[in-house]
Amino acid sequence: MDARKKYLTERFMTCGMDGLLPTEALELLLTYVASEPEKLSRELIERFGGISNVLNAKFDELISIPGVNHRTADLISSLREIYYLISSCGIPGERLDEPEFACRYFKKQFEYIPVEQFKIACLDPKNFAICCLTVASGNGAGVTVGIDDILKALENYDSRRIIIAHNHPAGSCQPSESDEIATEELIKELTLHGIILLDHIICGRDGVFSMKIFKKIC
Repeated sequence: MDARKKYLTERFMTCGMDGLLPTEALELLLTYVASEPEKLSRELIERFGGISNVLNAKFDELISIPGVNHRTADLISSLREIYYLISSCGIPGERLDEPEFACRYFKKQFEYIPVEQFKIACLDPKNFAICCLTVASGNGAGVTVGIDDILKALENYDSRRIIIAHNHPAGSCQPSESDEIATEELIKELTLHGIILLDHIICGRDGVFSMKIFKKIC
């Protein structure tokens, strides 16, 4: 192990990814596939405008960059897919009994998702997350989910308490009038099935909105 890789590895083992700059985090990953990982990391982040954009870059875009071979492009593309897989499963055991906790939870779930999605966090009786389900993915026109979609997603989980969330990848986190109307209808319909809707979280480019915090849900 060369000195630079050893230095980055030791910092990662001590402080996690929080102990590394974005260029250093990408560099550490690239040490396994690139001959000049430090230089390539800087070039990729400069070219795409940030590490999240690097991870979301298409294979053809990556391979067109000097110094990026098929192994490098494969690694970057696989990291994105692994992240999506983990996000779709959610993080069990997190405490979501306060809207602020739910906002942070879903911010992580939607962080690198480029399309609009609708997710459900299933909670246990003490409001700890059991799982996070991706119910639907949309396109430029948005995503539409009804009571039947939610009930179908929940049928394999013993959860009577849920938080729903969706994202506005290119827009504001503020709810639209249709968001508020749909949420009111879902609360009524879910109650009939013995399910409590605790909050509706919206993640946008400008932040995260909790309908619970802003009294849209009592």
